[in-house]
Amino acid sequence: MKLLAPWAYVAALLAAAALAQAPAHAPAAVPVSPQVDAAALKSAANAALNQGHKRQAARRLQQALKADPKWVKGWWEMGTLLYEGNQYPAAAVAYARLTRLVPRAGAPWVMLGLCDFEMRNFGLSLQHITEGRALGLPPDKNLQAVAIYHQIQDLLVMGNFVQAGFILRNFAHAHQAFPGAILAAGLAALHYPLPTENLSAMLDPARMRLVRRVGEAEFLAAERKIDLARRRMAVIVKQDPRVPYLHYAYADILRNAGKKAQSELELQSELQVNPKSATTILQLAADKLEDNRKAEALALVKRAGALRPHDYVVYYMLAMIRFRSGHPHAALQAARQSRILNPENSQIRYLLAQIDIRLHRAAAARREQRAFERLRKISSVYMTQGVLPAFVYTQPASPAPAAASHP
Repeated sequence: MKLLAPWAYVAALLAAAALAQAPAHAPAAVPVSPQVDAAALKSAANAALNQGHKRQAARRLQQALKADPKWVKGWWEMGTLLYEGNQYPAAAVAYARLTRLVPRAGAPWVMLGLCDFEMRNFGLSLQHITEGRALGLPPDKNLQAVAIYHQIQDLLVMGNFVQAGFILRNFAHAHQAFPGAILAAGLAALHYPLPTENLSAMLDPARMRLVRRVGEAEFLAAERKIDLARRRMAVIVKQDPRVPYLHYAYADILRNAGKKAQSELELQSELQVNPKSATTILQLAADKLEDNRKAEALALVKRAGALRPHDYVVYYMLAMIRFRSGHPHAALQAARQSRILNPENSQIRYLLAQIDIRLHRAAAARREQRAFERLRKISSVYMTQGVLPAFVYTQPASPAPAAASHP
């Protein structure tokens, strides 16, 4: 007896189902087990996939998934077909179903995030890719690299240029200076909230060249070729001295080269170009505090606070200055406000522990020290690599903090 091909077997089952709906006088059809029906549909879908018949595979997968909505492999294959066909909303539905079926598998979350990215839902994309990386990915370097690259682009669009720059250094340390990473490094340094995709359609040729050149200098600095990066950036700054954040990027390279005086001059030049840059003001304040110029640092922090009244860094810097100036009670108030705005930051917890020790608040100091130890590795790894531990997503979320007042 000749065996029926899988698709023919499915057709036969469908015919049997049709006979079951025939009038009462028609011959009774042999009932088909739902399990057998689902298995046959899955077999037909797998055969179409193996033969490379994508349209037929999509139809078969749809039928099989209707018969067995919990078929994990089927949802993955359906999502892959739709994603490769640029049908991102439909692919997102498939991957979202997978995240409910296998919530602790990282790959479906990452793929859902990639769909979000293509649909320009950058906030959701960042959330889903971060969760996927936390839960863990299969040993596929390509998926890991794609996830990191899109996570960086999400951070850029969301305006988190500092973390985007930190994570990009992983590519530089691995000597993976591919064009997209170079452009992303330039965008991060210049604080352009843009993705690298189709960048030439959003920037004129001169600005594209600038982004690329700055990105190359940033990669050289990340590769610890500081002198070469410094020389490259010096030329760029001389040619385009009025571009916002260009002096700031150059100052960062100079600081890493140990040239603090030149770095401060570049920050001052940045403020002439970009006087409302709270980021520049706070960096200048930090440099002055490091040199024990507390009065100058305090004036700068207050200036930054007027521009960004709900920035945890403002309160952290304010607490640092007051603590080092011998005013621990005032420092405690500012540090608590900083903790409200960013309760997961280990540096704030460490500062609070030091303040509590100074105020002889032993129990509070121990609590903050324990929080510091718990958060230190988490916050450091997340800032530099974009990865959180899995327990962040497998334990109940903490309640949202209350709003802080102006310093």
